[in-house]
Amino acid sequence: MRAQIKELKALEELKEFCPDDAACRDVALTDVTLLIIAGGLSSRMGRDKRFLQLGGTGLLERILQKARAEHFPAIILCVEEEGPELRALAEQYGASLCRDDVPRQGPMAGLAAGLSRMATPWALALSSDMPFFDFAAVRPLREACRPGTQAVLPVAGGRRQPLAAFYHQSLAEACRAALRRGEHRLCHLIEQTPHLDVTVEHEDATFFNVNTPADLRLARGRIANETRRVPIVSIVAPASGTGKTTFIERLLPRLLAHGLRVGVVKSDAHGFQLDQEGKDSWRFTRAGATGVAVVSPAGWVLMQKTPARASLEQVAAKMEGIDLLLSESRTHGTCPALSLWRGRAEPMTGDDVAAVFAKGLAPGSLPGVQQFDLDDTETATKLCLFLMGGTHMKQETGGKLNHFDAQGQAIMVDVGEKPVTQRTAVASGRIFVNEAVYRAITEGTAKKGDVLGVARLAGIMAAKRTSDMIPLCHPLFLSKCSVDFDLQPEDRAVKATACVKTSGQTGVEMEALHAVSVALLTIYDMCKALDRRMEIREIHLERKEGGKSGTFIAAADD
Repeated sequence: MRAQIKELKALEELKEFCPDDAACRDVALTDVTLLIIAGGLSSRMGRDKRFLQLGGTGLLERILQKARAEHFPAIILCVEEEGPELRALAEQYGASLCRDDVPRQGPMAGLAAGLSRMATPWALALSSDMPFFDFAAVRPLREACRPGTQAVLPVAGGRRQPLAAFYHQSLAEACRAALRRGEHRLCHLIEQTPHLDVTVEHEDATFFNVNTPADLRLARGRIANETRRVPIVSIVAPASGTGKTTFIERLLPRLLAHGLRVGVVKSDAHGFQLDQEGKDSWRFTRAGATGVAVVSPAGWVLMQKTPARASLEQVAAKMEGIDLLLSESRTHGTCPALSLWRGRAEPMTGDDVAAVFAKGLAPGSLPGVQQFDLDDTETATKLCLFLMGGTHMKQETGGKLNHFDAQGQAIMVDVGEKPVTQRTAVASGRIFVNEAVYRAITEGTAKKGDVLGVARLAGIMAAKRTSDMIPLCHPLFLSKCSVDFDLQPEDRAVKATACVKTSGQTGVEMEALHAVSVALLTIYDMCKALDRRMEIREIHLERKEGGKSGTFIAAADD
């Protein structure tokens, strides 16, 4: 009861300082030092986790990338020992290194050293092993950092988060005194310190720590879905008869209860026949049709011949209105996978496996992977929700359109008060063509010349001239713009991807989208003599970084 009263009081005090929720979310961190606690002991991982790769980026570097967009006055890496890799990262991201006074004393030693080194009164102390951390989750707590308080801590899911919390520099001596007494638990010190515990709204993965090899599997599974248009979770087993279909049947209602639209793909190694002999569709297929579709008022079905097995991503792209794709397969699953086992053959524990659900397997018999009962559908549901990946886009305007004034007149948004941050946007789209156009592009025989070369230049030029075409866009100085193409013979399509970067006060999403649009239109223009039925589809923003709203990834369900 006492703890509840303390938390209620903290919430009331926080509202007093920040009554407007939207304003709280926009609180800047420009007067706070960021202390990244990155000691490097990694005892439960068994190796230095700071440089473990997640989606091509090291664990520590992911935090530094996000921190760069927050415009901290100083970033300090609190480490036990310096090394060439740490020095290179610090230099790249404008951070400084601070060694613990006494090594092997845990996070409290790093916190003590960092608090003593910094020039600002307050610091945000953050663990280096939280790959999905979002600064927006703790930004409102900055308003509660005031005289008389030495620590302001977020509480998420009923758990205090001491390594994603604000600390006053005066706490440094208390940390050192505790270490001299042989006390290393930060939570114990906090209980003896004037502090506020504040419950925060957060996405489930925000405070997820990568401490063990099993945690690393989950993180890599989630990362794999972050760049997919539709996230995928594979249900795999080493032998038939394990219960994959039953497992998915039990999962579906629980996922639907979370408001998800779920598609299912079954992989069949032996081929299949859905049609009935004598039906019109069967006759079309027998006569040589490559694809046959049957459409009714209640839905449609497509039977498509392919020269090779289609990938799960290709199949997911053809499904409409789904938020998650579950695949059932023995050997053709993709990362992340939930592996099932019921005593037949050896359990599947490859790198793609995020967790194992088994019957008759002794707990802990599969090192380095989380293990659950085969009937634990509740945990399987939670893992699917986690593995879907991505972060939800935060609305900067409280749900209002910010390109209109109070009278409804169109305006260019005033970004003069926003800090300058590094901003990146990636957009893509596809153009679908006939066989003649595809050959002309791939063989370089189009009459108008190098199709993709001209389209690339057109896309880059379009990015630079976006504000001339989109009325309310700000003119921007772009530091980078690239347009790349991916030939996709299985769909007879060309995918264009644009990456645009700047250092400024507003984002470059429109520049990336404009580049893709013009690049694809240029392909159409150069090839229309061969095919006027070409279709441009799926132009969308894949990813953006920087600004107050942080990172957006298209795999998220907005």
